[in-house]
Amino acid sequence: MEVRGIEKLNGRDTYLLVGFPQNDNPEQLYFDVQTGLLARKVTAIPTLFGDNPVRVDYSDYRNTGSGVKIPFLVEMVPGSPRSELWTTSTLRVDKVQDNVSIDDAKFTKPPSKAPAAQ
Repeated sequence: MEVRGIEKLNGRDTYLLVGFPQNDNPEQLYFDVQTGLLARKVTAIPTLFGDNPVRVDYSDYRNTGSGVKIPFLVEMVPGSPRSELWTTSTLRVDKVQDNVSIDDAKFTKPPSKAPAAQ
């Protein structure tokens, strides 16, 4: 990873780090200078038509009770020269429950379907 400096993001100072995953496209990570929390991730997803840039913004971090802060708002913005063809997505988390027990039956493999008659 490389630290590239400080950049403004939505009026706040962020550290810009660039990561170079092995055999993958570089990723730009923006961390809020005051909180240290991830504010943005920019990368490119390889497609048959070339790399498609994608931006993910993280905000509205909240402590969920366990001391871990989770972004309750995640905005994903694919980009391309023809970005009007792409859909943006917003994920808004309403509730997080830490360390909730889950019934083991939820992880039981469902029975196989009988083969179709010929």
